[in-house]
Amino acid sequence: LARQISSLSSEDAFSAAARQYSATPTRDAGGRLPWAPLTQYPEGLRPLILSLRPGEVTPPIPLTGAVALLQLRAVRE
Repeated sequence: LARQISSLSSEDAFSAAARQYSATPTRDAGGRLPWAPLTQYPEGLRPLILSLRPGEVTPPIPLTGAVALLQLRAVRE
C-alpha cells in the first residue's frame, strides 16, 4: 500500500490516502503540514526532500512501527 501511495502525483489523491490511512494528526488535514524551513526536518530527510519536485512523493520511509510518506506540494524561498 505504501508503494502505491508513493506513486501518486495528485495532491487530491495523496490527501485522500492520508485521510484514509494516516495514523497521525495530519490525517484530518489530508496529510498537510504547515510551511516549514528545510532545516526543521531531520538532516537525513533533507536530501530526499530536496530531490522531489512539486507533486512527487517520497518512497516509503521505514520508521519504528510505521511507514512515512511525504509529498512535496510546493517550494517557497
